[in-house]
Formats: sequence, structure tokens, C-alpha cells
Amino acid sequence: MKKVLSIFLSVVMLLSVISGLSFTAQAATQVNSITIQGVVIPRPGATPSTNWSKTGVSWKADAIKWYEVPSSGYDVELSNDSKFVEGKKYKASFVAWANSGYDFAAISSINATIDGYKATVSQYSGRDAKRVVIVSYIFTCEYKPITSVTLTCDSFAKGTTLTSDFFNAQGEGVNTTCVSTFTRNGEAISIGEKVTFGDYGANVVLSPAANYKFADNVSVTMGGKAFNVSLRIGMGIVVKSADDLWHIDCDHIYGAYQYDTTTHWKSCSNCGDNSNIDSHTFSETNVAGDTVYTCTSCGYEKTTKNKVDGFFYADVTGGVQITAYDGTQTNLTVPSTLGGKTVVSIGDYAFVKYANKTSFTSITLPSTVTSIGKGAFNGCTALASVNIPAGVKRIEAETFLGCGQVTNITIPYGVNFIGANAFQGCGIYSIILPCSIKTIKGNAFRSCDNLGSIEIPDSVTELGNAFLSCSSLKSVVVGRGVTTIAQGTFDGCTVLETITLPASLTKIDKYNFDAGCVVTVNYRGSETQFNAINITTNTDITSATKNYNFAEKSDLGQHKYIVAQTVAPTCLKEGFTLNMCEGCGDAFKSDIQSATGEHEFNSGVVTIPATCKEGGIKTYLCKLCGEAETEDIPEKSHSYKTYTTKATLSKNGKVESKCTACGYVKSTSKIYYPKKIKLSTTSYTYNGKTKKPSVKVTDSKGKTISSKYYTVSRPSSSKKVGTYTIKVKFKTKYTGTAKVTYKINPGKTSVSKLSASKKSLKVTIKKKSTQVTGYQIQYSTSKTFKSKYTKTKTVKSYKTTSTTLKSLKAKKTYYVRVRTYKTVSGKKYYSAWSSYKTKKTK
Repeated sequence: MKKVLSIFLSVVMLLSVISGLSFTAQAATQVNSITIQGVVIPRPGATPSTNWSKTGVSWKADAIKWYEVPSSGYDVELSNDSKFVEGKKYKASFVAWANSGYDFAAISSINATIDGYKATVSQYSGRDAKRVVIVSYIFTCEYKPITSVTLTCDSFAKGTTLTSDFFNAQGEGVNTTCVSTFTRNGEAISIGEKVTFGDYGANVVLSPAANYKFADNVSVTMGGKAFNVSLRIGMGIVVKSADDLWHIDCDHIYGAYQYDTTTHWKSCSNCGDNSNIDSHTFSETNVAGDTVYTCTSCGYEKTTKNKVDGFFYADVTGGVQITAYDGTQTNLTVPSTLGGKTVVSIGDYAFVKYANKTSFTSITLPSTVTSIGKGAFNGCTALASVNIPAGVKRIEAETFLGCGQVTNITIPYGVNFIGANAFQGCGIYSIILPCSIKTIKGNAFRSCDNLGSIEIPDSVTELGNAFLSCSSLKSVVVGRGVTTIAQGTFDGCTVLETITLPASLTKIDKYNFDAGCVVTVNYRGSETQFNAINITTNTDITSATKNYNFAEKSDLGQHKYIVAQTVAPTCLKEGFTLNMCEGCGDAFKSDIQSATGEHEFNSGVVTIPATCKEGGIKTYLCKLCGEAETEDIPEKSHSYKTYTTKATLSKNGKVESKCTACGYVKSTSKIYYPKKIKLSTTSYTYNGKTKKPSVKVTDSKGKTISSKYYTVSRPSSSKKVGTYTIKVKFKTKYTGTAKVTYKINPGKTSVSKLSASKKSLKVTIKKKSTQVTGYQIQYSTSKTFKSKYTKTKTVKSYKTTSTTLKSLKAKKTYYVRVRTYKTVSGKKYYSAWSSYKTKKTK
């Protein structure tokens, strides 16, 4: 044939020369792009996927093959039931053929991708090198990280019942359902409670879907609010919201006035919130020689009944209150008891009711005093020294008004309120405001002309125009609790040079800084934040030097520190005592001890087990700091075991010699599956004799399988008429069964329990699974189950062993029995009825 073809070609060429004809060979089109999509990236625990797709018509491939890529040695092909292992490398590989009319370009010119990853291309080594290439990519098996989770829930409102499955999770790789618990005002509350009022927080347990895990920096949010990861449990995490994830306002119900010796208020009966808080305003009346003081707002009443050594006093809660003094002492010491009772308070205007008010030079109050009334020292113009006991919480309005000789005064930690005009006109040069103070009312320090500097602590949230006309005030520090500087707060402070403002400030009202007097503004925020402050007219700090992001901290002794934490030094970390202010949380370290530098390692754990492919690693952790040290574990040798995958009726089996450690397969052999099992008969009714149908089995190649490889099990001749199965069970090399169904006689069952409820009975059936489809229950008021008194209920599944008979007659005795049934080819076969059980309904 080759010779004939050669002669033919020669003739054609000769004719072409003679006739002038020419022939041009058609060149194949170059394939320079191979795109493979839909390959499932290896994830821990997943099996190799055979899914994939391609684009273009220039090439084709039959299938994908997966290989494990060891650190050394040859790649190992994976079977379909293999499991990907975290940290190992796996290769997806395709053999691609160029279609007719196409050739693959040079390797360096082919752009090949597998699911967007740049794949490698190698030329097939056969003679069709230009038409066959191998495309592959090596993946590292790892869990896909969950980086973002969004929580959603139904509306959170008053009356909502809190459930453990209140939240849903959204985001790639996170399970939708999650478990949650709740807090209210920082305290844990029970599932099933209804939302009332307060600040609510939540703890939510999240779990990943298969092949996913939570990233270390996973973001969990709901409605823009962030949750912190507080705990990791296995593959799951617990996230925690702030305690004010939701704020539900209370529908306040304020009752009648309540009061103590100096103030009054109204309290909400739901949440305890107080309103209408103010000091008493008294009117005086004389009744039978006694002076009766009655608050014009709340009705609180006190009576001056007694007088000792010039001190007038009245009974109040917890002791007595001094209401006036008409004695002659100028260096006055107030006793701690009067009339055998403890002096607990100083009444309104107590030391200014008589002409002697201008003669006091010092007043010493006992430590038992916990409240000082409004204007108690108002107008005591000679008073140079007075103490405020530690138990006092409020300095009421006008308390020291006009006390020009008071040049130094200590406000104890615990005072939370300074009233209007409280220190107006005092001669104080400096004063320390403790960080327990929340409120400073207007004119509190007005015209304190000696006051050179003031620091308003971070605890203050309400600041009135307290420093009006302080003519010597040069330096002011405003705490971060202040958001507005009220109108005229620093008006008349003509020598004010430096003011430090918090980033929290949103407004500076008018009449605050005289033009050009403020030289420097230290601002604790950015320039952009400063420019956003609403600075109204008649306030001029535009020419002042601005120091933005100012961080310098002053400490004028405002704080009350306690030991919050003591930390021992470790091998890497210093030890220290953490001191924290009770009022504002300001903290500093003391008793700092250097790190020891000595690790204390545990007994170690195997973090990477050794295999027959590579050595492992044992890791030792320092018990104190978590520092790790590692130790190499020698490589193991292969440990082989024979694995037999039995053949089924549709699939070949195999015998493998496989390493139990790394999965390396040393040898394998195929087992052909049985293709056909044939029985000589397909139905038979037993009549006391055993009939043995003949069995013939052929394998997938049509070859008859010897009976020595299987056994045939048949029912014994002693069994009654019923349903039986002839089983053909193959031995080591083969597996499979064939069944023949005969006439049905399902096994008998019984009522194991019968319990009564109102107009109903609960029936529990003894489970019967062999040759049983379901059950039939009869219940009757007739012991003999006469048809007109009897009803029947069918239970369609043998797995359902409990059912309730409803709409029965009350207080009536019923008889209940049961039988099984088997459905074959649409026909039901029943067992005999069980004996009955009886029970009276309620």
C-alpha cells in the first residue's frame, strides 16, 4: 500500500510540473489559551471533585485527576473516596487534546488557568507533542477563612420574647443558625424573658460551615455595631456586643416627692430614674414657740425645737440638723452631737441668720456631717477657714457666696455637685476639683479674682457659666466630658492665656473669650475636628496659636486611686501594680518589676506527627508567656495494611496494600463485580416442605461464578406461611444479595403501654421491624370489638410506635388492640390481632 501511495504522489507531482499547477499545505491554527473553570479547591475533609468545565472549541479533555504532592518522592494519585488533609498539597491535572485543525503553541506561549490560578503546561512526550499537553496546578489544602459576618434579628422592642435562636448569621461559610444569650444593664438575663427597658447586650455562638474556619481578625457586626470575639470553642467562636447594643427607654412613672435633709426628687417606679432633683427651699412659720421650716416644693418639714450653746437644731433622718447659731464664738467648732443625737447636716443659711455672721473667722465641721444646705455661709465676710467633711456629696447654691477671706478650700473626693454661685466672690487662689464631680452650675466661681488656674475633670458633664469675671485666671483645662462651653463661661477673664479643649467639644457659645486674650489653644483632636466646632459670635480665639492632637496630661490631684490589679512578672513581661481612679478610670502603674527572662516549658505536644514521608515536630510552650520551642521527630517507615473494597452488583472491587500512615499504595488488584444473579423461581408458597430454587451468578465479563464463592440462605421448612427472602451472599472476593418475596405473614406485635388523658388515649406499640410496613390499631367500647362500637386507625410506618386516639368519650372504658401489616405490590398482608389492653379516659 505504501508503494502504491508513493507512486501516486510521484505522478501528482509530475503532472503539477507539466501543467504548472502548485499545491500549498494548510497550516493548523495555534491554540495559545486554555481556560478551565469549576474545579473545587481542596478543603480539609472534602473528597476530590471531578467537576470542571472549559471555554473554547479548539481543545478537549476527558477528566480531571487529583494527586497528592509530597515534599519528596513521586506524586500519588488519589481515589474518589480520599479525604483532603489540611496543610498538604494536591495537584489537579488534565490531559488536553487539540481538536482537528488545531495545534498547541509553544509551552511559553500558552496562557493556561485553572479557576483563575496560573497553571503550568507541559508537552506530552508522545509523537503528537504539538497536539497533546498536560495542564496542572498545585493547591494547598486549607480551610477557607470567614472574614466577615453580619448578624440580623427580628425587631427588638418592648414586649419581645428573647429566644436562644434570636439571631441569624449572614456571610460566606458561616452557618445561618446561631445560639445567643442576653444581658440587661450588664447583668445576665434568662432566655424567655420579655424586653422591658434598659441597655441590652448579647453573646452569640457562631459556627462555620464545612471546610471553613473563622479568620483571626473576623469582623462581626449588626446594624453597624461591632461584636468582639471573646472566646474560641473548637471551630466556633463566641462574640460579645457592648452592653448597649440596644437601648430601650423606660416609660417613666414618677411618683410623689421623696427627700432627705437637703434635697428632694421624684423617682420612677419602673427603673428608679430620678427627676426634679433640687435642694429644699424653705418657708418659716412659728408654731407654739417653735420655728417650723417647710419646703415650698416637696413639703419636707423640719422644726427647730432645741438650742444648746447657741446652736439651734432640729430632728432629721439619722440625727439632727443645725438650723442656726446666735452664739459669740468667732473660731467656731460645731459639735458632733447635740441633745445626745448625731449632727448630720447643716441647714440652709444656718450661719447667716444673725448679725454674728460677719464675725466668724473659722468654722470647723464634724466628720459626721454629710450635707450642707444652701447658702450656709453666705455673707460670712470674715470667714477665712472652713472644712468640708468627707461625707458631703453636694455643695449647694450660694454656700460660700461673698466669703472673700476664704483663700484656700479643699473639696473632698465624693462631691458630685457644685451649685450656682457656690463660691462666688471667694478669695481662693487655687482649688482642686475631684473627678467625682458631675455638675458645676452657673456662676459657681464667679468673680474669684485670685484664681489663677483651673482644671475641669473629665467626669464633669454639665458646666454652666461658672468662671465669669475671674480676672486673674490665666490657664484652663477642660475635661472630655464637656461638649458645650455655655454662654459667658469665661467672659471677663481678661488675662486668660492658655486653654486646653477636649475633642468632645461641639460648641462654644457667645461671650466667652475677650478679644486677643487667649494666646494658646491646646486642642486634643485634629484640625478638622476643631474646625467643626460651632464657635458663635462675640467669641474670639481665631488669633490664638493652635496645638492640635495635644496629648500632654496634667494631674492636679483630682483622683482617688485604688489598687485595681497586681500582675506578677513573667519570663518576658514586667510585673506591676495597676492603680485606678474610682471616679474616672484614670490609671497608672507602680511597683514595676522587670521580666524574669526564664521560661517554664510544659511537657510538650506533638503539633506535626511524624509520617513515613517526613519527620514531625513536637512543640513546648512556656506556661508563663506562651513562648514556643520545637523539637524534630524522626521520620517513620511505611506500615502496610491490606484493604479490600468488595465488589457490588454494579461496580468492581479491589485489594490494596496501603500505608496506614501516609496512604502510599504499594500494590493493587481488581475484583470483578457479579453482573447477574438468577433464581429458578420468583414466587413460592410454603406448604411444610422446603423447595430450593437454583441460583446462577455471572460476573461483569459474563463468566459463571463458582458456587464456592457464595452461599444461599433459604427459610426453614418449619416456618409458617409468610414473607421470606432468599439471600445470595458472596464471600471474600464478591458481595451482593438477591431476594425473592413470598406470601406475607407479618410478625405479631402488642400494645406495650396505654395511658389516658382528657377524651384521649396515648397508645405505645412494641416496635416490630422485620417484614413490617406499619400498624393497625382498633379501639372499641365493646370487649368483643363489635363493629358498631369499634374504630380503626392505621399507623403507616413501623418506626412510629406512639400515637394518640382523640375525640373519645370522657370517663369511658376503651379496649385497644394492635396488629402489623406488610405492603407488597400494593397489597396489604396483616398479622393476627394482639390481646387487648383497657383504659378509662379522663
